Amino acid sequence: MQAARTSTPEFPRTETQLRGISRCFGLLLWLLPLLALARPSFTDSLPQGRFLRPTVRVGEIIEYELTYRHAPSLEVIFPDSAAEFAPF
Repeated sequence: MQAARTSTPEFPRTETQLRGISRCFGLLLWLLPLLALARPSFTDSLPQGRFLRPTVRVGEIIEYELTYRHAPSLEVIFPDSAAEFAPF
């Protein structure tokens, strides 16, 4: 019974192969940071909220500010407590 032969690349690699691999990795190292910068951030599209006073006392109304920065072409709706969105 003969042992199964596995195909393995021959080593050492040729100079042309190493140059090609090196170029691919070099290109990848240059593109990854650029792609990370070009990707839109999720924090840019989330509403931002803050309390208007640093302390709150029992029985006082809590003042809270909610801001959402968006493109002028978008329609944004902030529903109040009377809004009915059933069945969602």
